[in-house]
Amino acid sequence: DYPRHPHAADAMLQIALATWETGGYPEVFHYILAPRADRKGRETYLDQWFVIAGFGGGDQPTPPSDPKQAARALPIFQNVLTTYPSTAAAAMAQYWTAVIFDYCLSDKPHALVAYQAFVSAHPDATPYLERATKRIAALRAPGDPSALRTDQ
Repeated sequence: DYPRHPHAADAMLQIALATWETGGYPEVFHYILAPRADRKGRETYLDQWFVIAGFGGGDQPTPPSDPKQAARALPIFQNVLTTYPSTAAAAMAQYWTAVIFDYCLSDKPHALVAYQAFVSAHPDATPYLERATKRIAALRAPGDPSALRTDQ
């Protein structure tokens, strides 16, 4: 309602995150749900995308995820990017766009493009810059059937 408000970009980013989280992606808000025996493995796996160190979680099965909610959140993130391109919210929206393509939708070609756009536009966005750089390398890795090689 108030697109010129100083907190509009941040509010839109939080709406996108909340939309995404309702699809069963509790790691969006740094909350890990996994049985105690599987927790370390889940944390290690999710560390590719999310900064989860030091956050709590429950000892229960990971809830089922719904990629439709991630797909609903995607245009909200993209709207943050186009409407507020020079904000900190835009940097995170660019990163989360790449993560949704990669982690939720398994769309490796779009994920690679989005990660590359994030790295080139936001070279000071640590620790997400390191994660994006590692994911680019993983997506380009030879011999990885899920990877996309852009140099072929």
